[in-house]
Amino acid sequence: GGGERLARMSPHLRQAIAAELAKRARFEAVLKFTLLDADERSFEVARMRYTGNGGWSHPLALGTLPELAARFVPHVGKDSFFQLM
Repeated sequence: GGGERLARMSPHLRQAIAAELAKRARFEAVLKFTLLDADERSFEVARMRYTGNGGWSHPLALGTLPELAARFVPHVGKDSFFQLM
């Protein structure tokens, strides 16, 4: 398979392939706010994950939209976004 072929490649070629993949990789800061209770206007927030199978994280927090936005939106565009758990 592909893993076996990669293992047989020279270290220089593996590094070149890894560098090219890293250059083309796109990781975007995406948050999803989901309304949980329309009467109370309570939301949960999740972020897009790019590890494992990818997809949405577990809910990061619950609260009002202004509270969650103030807490999580400042991380958009920063490395700290990818540390949100």
